Amino acid sequence: MHVTLYSSGKVILRLLVVLLMFDIAAGKSHRKNIYGICPESKRTIKEVSKCPKNKEEWKRRKDEMNCDSVQQSCTNAENFVYHCLPNHHWNKTIEVCAPRKRIVLRKCTEYNEEGMRIQSNFKHSCSNRENSCPMHYMSDNAYKYQQCYNTTNRVFTSTQHPLERIERNIMPTDRVKCCSSAERLKSLCIRTILIMTVMSKIYMYLFHSMVT
Repeated sequence: MHVTLYSSGKVILRLLVVLLMFDIAAGKSHRKNIYGICPESKRTIKEVSKCPKNKEEWKRRKDEMNCDSVQQSCTNAENFVYHCLPNHHWNKTIEVCAPRKRIVLRKCTEYNEEGMRIQSNFKHSCSNRENSCPMHYMSDNAYKYQQCYNTTNRVFTSTQHPLERIERNIMPTDRVKCCSSAERLKSLCIRTILIMTVMSKIYMYLFHSMVT
């Protein structure tokens, strides 16, 4: 019986190790675009005087941009789509092919030319009663909320939103890589601790079984 328990423990241990290695590999495969950064999107930027105001205009511009033809490795082809947005300085509007992103907290959407990604603008809300945006929406639907385009060229002087320090106007080359590495390390440590805890309980069980 002791031999059977010991063999079972070894099998479980091997399975846990395999799961940990699979988890690490999965983390590596998704590492590149954890923050939606897409260098290929920057090459598609076109400055425009205005953005589509309805679905028909949006579809026409989408077809003309033809984002499906862009060679990119940022995301799945169906997620690399046409956008028309203010840039992160809010001094011009641009068309760009980029990975769509879920925008939350009723904020407007912008494209960060330095960060090469779609992001929320935490200083500009689209929660006005007229044509209010929902609590969350996909970035390529930003054209539906025209109030987000009415204040382009406006200079924001209000205090920086706390969340903006994390998401907006950052250079990805250093800070984002640092943060993403820290998050991956934290996640890996948590999973390792959980696996070690399970392993220790298994060995304690096996030890008591062999003693008794």
